[in-house]
Amino acid sequence: MNGLQMAALYGKKPQELGFCGPQEKKINLVLSNFLQGKDVLKKEVRDILRQFASAYGYLKLIARKNHIKDPFNLRVVEAYWLGNGLLDQVTVEDLRQLVIEEFTKPGLLSKAEAEERVSDLPKGSLAHHSWHVMVLGAISGRIVIKGKLIDLCRIGWGKVVKVGNGRLFVKYRPILGNGQLRFGREIVKEIYWNSDIIPEIERGDLITFHWKTVCQKITPRQAQALEGCTKKTLSTLKRKG
Repeated sequence: MNGLQMAALYGKKPQELGFCGPQEKKINLVLSNFLQGKDVLKKEVRDILRQFASAYGYLKLIARKNHIKDPFNLRVVEAYWLGNGLLDQVTVEDLRQLVIEEFTKPGLLSKAEAEERVSDLPKGSLAHHSWHVMVLGAISGRIVIKGKLIDLCRIGWGKVVKVGNGRLFVKYRPILGNGQLRFGREIVKEIYWNSDIIPEIERGDLITFHWKTVCQKITPRQAQALEGCTKKTLSTLKRKG
């Protein structure tokens, strides 16, 4: 897998739901065809993914702070969606500037709202998707992420316990609560699976999912990184409160 594919895997479902990215009718078809290995120009996919304002903003920041030229470098994309050592180079002040400078374009946050959201960022804030969902919040105005939507929007992970037709059953720990968020007890969740995009999934595999849809198979190392970043974000919320 390369970085462009990984970015498309995590962006496809929220784009389809109307929450992120450009909303032209052909966009989701282009991403689907690309992920199925069909003849799609990489430049077209890059142009689409650059229009995911929040995700692309974080990718540019992570790449710049690590002296990496391409925001769609695989390590950069992995850092934002799952977590890795590249996040160590991004400071809380970097995040504050990202929100004020990048997320105040037309259709996103006003200057006043951006400054209010980042007025008291605690130490430990990460340039990670869990931080965007649970601390900063949506910036496009298309959705308000709270309550049960938090667990749907953050990147979940777990072990496949049953494989069905277009469905997987995954054992995982949900994020619960609205005010004080926390991990709940382990449960089994049914999620959607497009086997044309991710064909080889078996019982016992570790996978990630976004908006109740499979994103990719992951290694134990990647699962550990995602868990670590998610826990750090949760602890950040406690310190903020």
